[in-house]
Amino acid sequence: MTHWSAPYVGLRFAPRGRERGGIDCYGLLRLVWAEVAGVILPRHDGCCDEAGTIARESMAFTEVAADEARPLDAVIMNTDVMECGKWVQRPLHMGVVAAPGWVLHIEHHRLSRIDRAAGLRVVKYLRCPQP
Repeated sequence: MTHWSAPYVGLRFAPRGRERGGIDCYGLLRLVWAEVAGVILPRHDGCCDEAGTIARESMAFTEVAADEARPLDAVIMNTDVMECGKWVQRPLHMGVVAAPGWVLHIEHHRLSRIDRAAGLRVVKYLRCPQP
C-alpha cells in the first residue's frame, strides 16, 4: 500500500506555484489539503508570504502541541530573512505532517521531500480542519 504522501514527493519548486508542475510551500499545503483532506484554502496568488499569512490567521485553525500533531496537520517553520542589515527568523515556511515526527515540505530550488521535524525550525502545528 502506498502512503498518501508519495504523490507529493519530488514536485518541482516554483515561486507562488499552485499546481503540480511548479509549487511553493503554501501551494503544497493547499494541494495536499484539497486532494487528501477535502479542505480548500484560498490561492493567495501573488503573495510571497503565505506561511506568515497562515501564521497570522492561525486563530482560524486549532494549534496543537508537537506530540499531538497528526498526519495532514500544517507545520509552520521559521526561516532566515535579512531585515535592516541583519538576519532574523520569521515564520515564512510551511509543510504538512506526513507521519509523527516527519514533515512534507518544499524549499526554493529543491524538490518536495519529507524530512525529520526535529531538523526543522518548527514554530507551530495547526490541525487540519475537517471539510
